[in-house]
Amino acid sequence: MELELRRFLDAMKDAYGSALAGAPKSLAASLDRLIDGLQPEPLTVRDLAPQKQPVCRFLPESLKAAAHGPSAPIAAAVGDLLPHLHWIYRYNVEDRLPGFSQNWGHAEVIGPAGLAESRQIRLGLVLLGPETFYPAHHHPAVEVYHILSGTAEWQIGNGPFVPQPPGRFILHPSGAAHATRTAEEPLLAIFAWHGQIETLADWCPGSL
Repeated sequence: MELELRRFLDAMKDAYGSALAGAPKSLAASLDRLIDGLQPEPLTVRDLAPQKQPVCRFLPESLKAAAHGPSAPIAAAVGDLLPHLHWIYRYNVEDRLPGFSQNWGHAEVIGPAGLAESRQIRLGLVLLGPETFYPAHHHPAVEVYHILSGTAEWQIGNGPFVPQPPGRFILHPSGAAHATRTAEEPLLAIFAWHGQIETLADWCPGSL
């Protein structure tokens, strides 16, 4: 698995490095932090049992779409890593968001609970099923999303929902409320945190 992990981390470093040139200052600063965090030496690999969630039923079509999009090298690296991923669902909101447990999941690749250990960053995959609303939530860590496949609508703070296509990088500042909703396509994206990465996301008041 170490070889597959290194290929994935290298693909992410290349993607972040390529995005630096035209990135706004705030995003560029985050990309620099993430590139530094993607170079752990030695690479400490955990023996996590592979695990799937119901939302993983959308993985084949999402990866197929990503392979023909602007993030094809990352999609190829994810495909190699797929048999080792440990997908989780950690919310308890089925009474307020019926069906959400069937349509959301994430797999941490590098981080405090990832396949590779890091105390600097959390980075992995998030998958959201079609016609699904991910309500406003927040966390102390700064977050950068990179969309692999699926055009979804994103909201930051009290701003409007804005369609974001594959290849786009989205910055969520520390503590900023953000929400996502999909239409007919599932969303596959890379999430990456830096800063205060130990505190997990929580729902914003009134979002459920």
